[in-house]
Amino acid sequence: MNEKERTKNEGKSSKKTIVILAIVILIVAAIIAVAIVYSGMSRKNNQTDYIGEQRAQEIALADAGISADETAYITAHMDYENGIAVYEVNFVSGDPAYEYDYELRATDGYILKRDIDLEDDIPLVPQQGNSDAGASSGPPGAGNSGVSDNADYIGEDKAKEIALTDAGIDESQATFTKLKLDYDNGTAEYEIEFLSGGMEYEYEIDAVSGEIIAYDKDTAH
Repeated sequence: MNEKERTKNEGKSSKKTIVILAIVILIVAAIIAVAIVYSGMSRKNNQTDYIGEQRAQEIALADAGISADETAYITAHMDYENGIAVYEVNFVSGDPAYEYDYELRATDGYILKRDIDLEDDIPLVPQQGNSDAGASSGPPGAGNSGVSDNADYIGEDKAKEIALTDAGIDESQATFTKLKLDYDNGTAEYEIEFLSGGMEYEYEIDAVSGEIIAYDKDTAH
């Protein structure tokens, strides 16, 4: 084979290689496109099984014992937590203002997380003397427990009493900076923080049994 024929054969081989590479690229691109379309359709179909933002808001408001008219604002959006579709609902209500944060499973509205805080960390003013019957230091519409539909909870007042008794401090000597109902690994608990005598006290108390789960005492900063 002379040099001219060898060059001609090499040229044909290069063209074949280019054509094969182009075909492979087209096939890969087609597979990716199909996968993207299928993923979008799958997610869209799955979303038809979700309760929707409006229903998520209704469930959260009902749990808090608050109507939409009693909120300063309310928002809801869908997100993914550990691969699970959830609705995050946030609203503010009351005077002083309490901020409510909910996380609900998107498929059935099951409440995965509930957090109730005084907005902007406004200190809770300790009650002086005897309180009126039925008075509550908890969030508006939520009763003493902070959750309207769970009568098994001991309530915020009882949780405060347990923490103060354990610390050996009278309520008139304490300034509460945090008092909220939260969930930790599926367990409802009250998180309590207060200042007294230059010290800062932190408690986690089981919302059902009243057992002290965690305790910390440190110099106030």
